[in-house]
This record gives sequence, C-alpha cells and structure tokens, in this order.
Amino acid sequence: MTTTFWTDSNATLYPNRFYRVSSANAAGANHSATILGKVAYGLQRNAAGTGSNWIGLPVNSSSLVKALDVINETGAGVPNSTMITRKNATTQVYVQCSGYDCPDQPFCTLGTTESCNFNLVPFEGYEVDTNVSSPSLVSWAIVGPVFERRNVTLVANTSDTGFKLNWISIWANTSLTNAKALINNISTADAVTKWNETTQTSEGYIQFRGGRGRNFLINIYRGYEVSVNATVNWTQG
Repeated sequence: MTTTFWTDSNATLYPNRFYRVSSANAAGANHSATILGKVAYGLQRNAAGTGSNWIGLPVNSSSLVKALDVINETGAGVPNSTMITRKNATTQVYVQCSGYDCPDQPFCTLGTTESCNFNLVPFEGYEVDTNVSSPSLVSWAIVGPVFERRNVTLVANTSDTGFKLNWISIWANTSLTNAKALINNISTADAVTKWNETTQTSEGYIQFRGGRGRNFLINIYRGYEVSVNATVNWTQG
C-alpha cells in the first residue's frame, strides 16, 4: 500500500478483524503500537420473546461511553435494544439502564441505586436485552482501538448475602480458549458462567475435582460471570 487510505473489502466476511499499521522506508519498518479492531455481534431473542445477551466490549469505540449509548439512545448502539445491565461486584447490586429509566449522576448513586446511566468500563461484562418486536437475530458491530491487557480486580463480597459474583469480559488477544482455562487463570475463582443466548439459559463450570460442568468456549465479544472466594487482582491470560 502506497497511499494513506485503504479499505478492507473483506471485512464483512469475518466476525472479528484486527489491524496493525506499519510504515517502511530505506531505514526499515516502523510498527504502530496501536491495534485496531472490528468486533461483530449476533444478539438473539427466542420465540417466547426473551432476548437477554451477555456481551463484552474489547475495543474502544468512541461512540460507546455510557450505558445509554449501548441501547441505541444516541444512534450507535444495539438495534432494537431496550435495556443494559451491569453488576456492581462490591455491593452485588444489578444496575440497569433503559430508555424509560436511566438517570445521570447526581440523580443516581452508582452501586446502590438500581437505575443509572453508568460509564462503560473495559473488561466488564454487560447484559443487553432486545425488545419483543425485534428479529430473532440482531446484528451489530463496533470498531476502535483494541484495549490493552490490564489487571482486573475481582471482588469477593463480604456481606451476609454470600454472593461473590463479578461480570467480566476478555481482552482481544487472549490465550484463553475455554471455561477451564479461564477458571484456572483466576487464582481464587470457583465457578464461571456464560449465558446461552440461543436457549436463554446459563451454562456453568465449577472448580471441583478437576472441573465439572460445561467447558464452554471463550469468545471476546461475550460477557461472563465469575465467582471468587477471595478478592484478587487478576492478570488476564
């Protein structure tokens, strides 16, 4: 390529596509440290009208900053989506944002109120719901620089509820391939769960006698739920 513009005519053929820009002259090649990516999603809804999907955001899309951006209130989010939910691991409160109820701070308190236009955070997982009038499959894609790998604090809630659940997502260049690899990569994890959007049911894998449950595949566009028995600063594999 000798121009400063280029179009990948095959980008639509692949759900995920990543690029690194390099330039070369007589002195050699110069590699950009920034990797750009395209990530495609297929959000599903079953015949009964349930359309829950757990997603991750592995690239830094400039159009996705807050919860309302994902549910298409600003025109860049998931078509036919009605609500996005995050789980506050410290308080174990589900924080939701819908087109009908999604106040900004200071009219809500993150972590304690159940409705808030929360900030999107790298490597958190989210649940996105589509409406009953949506098609059974909703296609959506995002583009942007890939988030660099970073440590993620997973919290073991110490309240009387006993729940120690964290919603996470995976960085784009992960070496983790399945549930067993993920649970073994987190030193204090005792269970991992994914949401099967086709059946609208959860699938789990537990750290017991070498591992029990469904050893599901890991995908960078998905969100996952991890149970930990102690707070840990997790370095992603």
